[in-house]
Order: sequence, then structure tokens, then C-alpha cells
Amino acid sequence: MQDVVDRQTRRSGGSPLAIAGIGLAIALALCAIALWATGSALVEALPGLRKPDAWSPWLLPLTTLVSRLAQLAAVGLLIAAAALLPGEDGALSPQGWLAARWACAAAVVWAVAQVLLLPLTTADLLGTAPWSLSASRVLSTMRDIEAGQALLLIAALALASAIAARASMRRSGAVIALALALAAIIPQTASGHSASSGSHQVAVSSLLIHLAGVVVWAGGLLALVLLAPRLSTPMLSAAARRFSALALPAAVLVLVSGLVEAALSLRFSPADWLTTDYGVLVVLKLVATIALLGAGAWHRRHALGVLAGGARRGFVRLAAGECALLAATMGLAVALSRTPPPPRLESETLPESLLGFPMPAPLTWGRVLLDWYPEPLFLLAGLTGIGLYLLGVIRLRRNGVHWPLSRTLPWLAGCLIVIFAMCSGLARYAPVLAWVHMMQHLLLAIYAAPLLVLGAPVTLALRAIKPASDLSLPGPREILQSALGSRFSRVITNPFLALAVFAGSTFVVFYSGLYELMLRSHVGHLAVSAHFLLSGYLFYWVIIGIDPGPHRASPPTRLILLLISAITHTVFGVSLMASESALGGNWFASLGRTWGPTVVEDTQTAGAVAWTFGELPFVVILGVLLFAWARDDEREQRRRDRAADIKGSAEADAIVDYNAMLARLSDRDTAAPR
Repeated sequence: MQDVVDRQTRRSGGSPLAIAGIGLAIALALCAIALWATGSALVEALPGLRKPDAWSPWLLPLTTLVSRLAQLAAVGLLIAAAALLPGEDGALSPQGWLAARWACAAAVVWAVAQVLLLPLTTADLLGTAPWSLSASRVLSTMRDIEAGQALLLIAALALASAIAARASMRRSGAVIALALALAAIIPQTASGHSASSGSHQVAVSSLLIHLAGVVVWAGGLLALVLLAPRLSTPMLSAAARRFSALALPAAVLVLVSGLVEAALSLRFSPADWLTTDYGVLVVLKLVATIALLGAGAWHRRHALGVLAGGARRGFVRLAAGECALLAATMGLAVALSRTPPPPRLESETLPESLLGFPMPAPLTWGRVLLDWYPEPLFLLAGLTGIGLYLLGVIRLRRNGVHWPLSRTLPWLAGCLIVIFAMCSGLARYAPVLAWVHMMQHLLLAIYAAPLLVLGAPVTLALRAIKPASDLSLPGPREILQSALGSRFSRVITNPFLALAVFAGSTFVVFYSGLYELMLRSHVGHLAVSAHFLLSGYLFYWVIIGIDPGPHRASPPTRLILLLISAITHTVFGVSLMASESALGGNWFASLGRTWGPTVVEDTQTAGAVAWTFGELPFVVILGVLLFAWARDDEREQRRRDRAADIKGSAEADAIVDYNAMLARLSDRDTAAPR
């Protein structure tokens, strides 16, 4: 297919390798200057120890920078192949195929850089040269240190993404490769200042949002610049316009989340922003980000229109300048990750180091309602869900289409319950008390999920989103329709699989080591919370869903599934109430909580909450399901009656016509002469 690309595309710019080389040189140079200026790469011997190796403090951040730039290129090129470039019947175009191949090469560089970071990280920890390390020391880092485990996982995901990209001939393959590349963002939160800063739960979530925004915004821009010499002007214009819709929200998320991270690291001290090396680098990175936002705004207002008119050189030059500024920003970011933030003046207690905030006062419902501890990811998801849903309703009303309030209100209530469960005082007490943690998950899986299902968001999206004008470039509506009819959708919406995931997850999480891991890792807590919400949504879609889908169980089957789920939930709650061992006992014991129930009593209370608080929605949904079943039977009976009436009327008309024919024949025989 490379020959097809060379024949069908035109070259009107510099070589992609030259562009990548210039950007890499700028990033490395600025990173080295920042490391030298702040002294982050200068090492001194501690009293009684030998002087550390001088190479590791330089090689580690520079290799990290190469890894980050390769990650940006891989993600951006996969976004281009999956969503920005045209294709026919789900197949990649020649240009999309080329983007996937280049993404494969970038992902390989990314994986190799991650592997090289393992000995460099070990050498940095031990203060020795990386080439003097034994294999056992590197293996120990991979096995025993969280940062080493994260590096190994990122390398595996990058390699898997490279393999998927290399094999991609259709958009679905590029989407799989992109999902693997984006999944590597999660273990990146294990390193850096966010994982160890105060309020580290908020900091880790902000870092996840920040990294996701960076790879989408910066990666997509880099992909456009690399692919521009291989794209015709109309194709480049279409890709740039589609990317612009992604770039604006991603850029806003990058700026806001970066400010939150910096404020947490500097502990909201205004003086530290300009009087410390860390604060100065934060300010420089902020200025560069704002400059990139300004360049993006210029793109949207002027460059895209000029490009649509056929003048591509100015667009490519401006985009290349943005990439140079982006490379400089990445260099500052890596140097910032190696620069220690200002030290805390007050000592940190053990509960504060584990929780990320001081041990809360004894629980009262007033504190639960008023003492909020926002979780940025779920807060963003809830507010985004409310905003997009209301925009869809407004668009339908402008088009003269009615959308029932009985669907809008459940969706809004479900989103508000998600925000309350993850951002209110429950979020502050959930890692301290097991029964509060249980209530948090019940709110997500059993209260919010069915309300979200009743909102019918897929039906709203299919009605509100306009069809794509160009069939070779599917829009959100076409992507959603394709996802609904995909094999993956048919598998996950199987009623019995949905029941197994929903009912079995509770036992797997709370009766295994996952529960304590979830308490100790904020990323694990986020993942399990998202799983409970999604598994609940999937199960209740099978039971009371309105949206279209590949499977629709019969009313008796849905009733049986709901009863099985209620029984398993009751068994789970009763088993915890009778338990004499504690859930997450090591974690709760290490907190040293001096108020409230004992650890075992806390576990038994969690069982009582699961049994009582969790059974109420089942009763309500059972009544709704029986009512809907009876209404469906009435509707079916009316349909049959109408069919019978129509059939009887037709038969009566046929008899009348037959009798009339016989009468005419009789009259004719009577009138005829003998």
C-alpha cells in the first residue's frame, strides 16, 4: 500500500523525519537547560556515602523526554488513522494505513525508551552508573518498586499498541491500538509529584486528566504536521477541522488540570510561584501552554479558513511552529518532574500520608453533606454528562421534536448522585469507614445506574446528532451506530453475562485483595468505582433499558435476572453481617482511627448497609418491571384484538359481497325469457 500512498498523495513540506528531529532537538535542549539552571541534574554526595554517578541524573530525564514525545506521536497518529482521515466501509484509506504504520514505529520507540528507563531508574535510586548494575538489581526494581512496575506495564502496553497498529487494516484495529496506547496513561501517575503530594487523590485525578488532554491535543497536532506532506489539501483541511473539535476541550482540560496540580504541589503559596525553582518552571510551562492556546485560537479563526481555500503553506508553517513550542513545553514538563517542590513546613502524620488529608472528625450527616472532597474525574464526567444531555434536548426542541421530561429528570438525578457519591463528604469518609465505602459503591451501581438507563442517552444522541455529510468520514452518530451493532456490543449486552458481571463483581472485589488495593491506590479506587457504575448501567439496561441494542430479553427473563441479582446481593450483605473478620483490616488498623466502630463492627455495618440500603432499588424496579410487563401484555392484547377485528371485518365484507353476487345471478335468471 506504500506505493498507493506515494502515487495518490503530494509532498508539499519538509520530511516528517526532519520535523520530528527538529522538535526532539528543541525539547532536549530546553530540558537540559532547565535541568542545569535549577540544579536538578547536579548531585552531591550525602555524608558517609560515595558521590553518586553524574550520568544518571541527565540520562534519566532526557530518556523520559524521548519516551513522552514518542508517546505523543503514537497516540496522535492513531487518532488520525481512527478518526481524522477518510476510509471506505470501515477500511483504512492509504493515508490512514500510513499513519498506523508510523504509529507502530513511534510505539516501538516508546516501548524501548520505557525499557531503558528501568536500569536508569535503578541507577538513580542507588546513585550508581547504569552500566555497572547487575541484572538482579534491575529485576528487583521491576518486582518491588511501584515506579519500576509502572515502567514495565507502560512498555508492555506500548508494545501491544505497536503490534495492533502494525496489523491494522480497518478503523476498528486502529481504535484498539489507540485504546491500548491511552491505557498507558494510567500507570504514568505512579511517578511524579502527584502521587506523593498532599491531597494526592485530587492530584492523581488531575494528573490523569492532564495527561489525557496532552496526548490528545499535542499528539493530534504533531500527527497533522507529520502527515501534512502526505495529504492533499482537501484531505488536510478536513482532518484539521475534525481535529479542531477535539483540540479545544482537550486544551482547556490541560490548562485547568495543570493549574490544579501546580497549586497542590505549591500548597497554594503565592510566594513559591516566583521564589522557588519549581515555581518558576511552573510559570514558564503555564506561559507556554497559554501561548499554545493562543496559537490554537488563531488556527480556528484564520488558518482553517485559509486552508479550506487551498493555501496550505501558511497552515503547515503555523502548525510546525506550534509543534516547536509544544516540544519546548514538554522539555519544561520533564525538567519540572525532576525538580523537587518546596518542602512542607509542618510534619505529616501517618493518616495524612495514607489518606492525602488529615483524619476527619467523627462522622455526622452534616459533615457528609457540607464537607465535600471533590474527585475531579467523576466531577468532570457528571457535569459533562449533564451539559451534553441538556444540549441534546435543546437541539431537539429547536427542531420541533419533543423529548419527554420523564427521561430528562432521571438522567439529571443519576448524574447528581454520581457527583454526590464521589465528591461529597462520603469521599472523605469512604477510606476511613468500610460501611461508608459500601454506601458509595451502592449509590453508583444501584441508585445512579438505573436512573441513567431511564434517561435513554443513546436514543437522545441518535436523534440529536446530525448525520455526517461525508460517508468516508463517519461522525459521532455513525460511530455510535457502528458500536451498537458491533460484535463487542453483542457480547457485553448478553443478559446472563451482564448478570454475572454485576452480581459477581461485589464478591470478587470485597472478598479478595482487590479491596485493600483499592484503598491503598487511588487509581485502583477510580477503576473499581467506574466498574461498579458501568456494570450497573449494563445490567439495568438489560432489565429496564429504553435504548436500542443487539439483545432484548423477554419480560420473564428480565424478572428472573432481577430476582437472582437481588438474592445474591442479600447473600453478600448477610455474609458480611455474620463475618468475624474485617474487610481491609490492615489498612483500617494502620489509620489509627480513635472514634467510631471497631474494624470488625465496621465490616458488619457495611453488610447491613448492603442488605438494607441496597435492597430498596430492587423492590422499586421489580414493581416497575411488573407494571411494564402488564402494560406490554395489554398492548399486545389490544394489537391482537385489532387484528382480529380487521380480519373479522374483512370476512364479513367478503360474505356480503358473495351474497350480493348470488342475488344478482338470481335476478338475471328470473328476468331471462324461458
